[in-house]
Amino acid sequence: MISRFIEQVFEKVKSHSKYVLNGVELLNELLNALKENDMENAETSFNELLLVEKQADTVKREIIKELHSSFLHPDDREDILRLTIELDKVVGFAKSAAKRLIIIHHVGVRIPDYYYQVIEEIMNNTVEACNFVVNMVENIIKDPSKALEYSNMIEKREEEVDELRFKFLEKLSKDCSETVTPICLFLPGIIDDIEEITDRAEDVGDIYKLFIIGK
Repeated sequence: MISRFIEQVFEKVKSHSKYVLNGVELLNELLNALKENDMENAETSFNELLLVEKQADTVKREIIKELHSSFLHPDDREDILRLTIELDKVVGFAKSAAKRLIIIHHVGVRIPDYYYQVIEEIMNNTVEACNFVVNMVENIIKDPSKALEYSNMIEKREEEVDELRFKFLEKLSKDCSETVTPICLFLPGIIDDIEEITDRAEDVGDIYKLFIIGK
């Protein structure tokens, strides 16, 4: 039986997850703008992402404050806290990737089309994974079995991103072994930040599985 207080907390978690998804979508918009060399829209997306990250952080602090003042079972409190923190890391890594992308364009480094194509494929899976996180959170109270399905879908997207990242780094390593360019310095950090988004999304799904097993 899930208490009324937990239901109220998960309403805030739901709000938090939507901010997180918005942040990842803005990273995707920024990436698309940069591919078209549209710095104005890229900067707009970046500034909006910074705002969304702050909004997500505000909701995170509200959740933590409510958990701190509650009489929840310690295991429930810990699970919800861990889920919230991992969710917040998602938008944090989105901001980090966005910063790196903006920096390389400010210094005049152009990402080759091949790498853009793979990053776009990775981002498509990443946005889907974060959509599944929102759907999972929305169903935690009303349909736990449906939420579990979404957690499994998150895991599949994370596995797909892992495969694409390996493909990306294999190509990058080959290119950089032949000719060292600024791309060799910048791209690994960007791709690792983006991969961390789905890693943290998967962690959110795993934490939910632990939470529901204890109910």
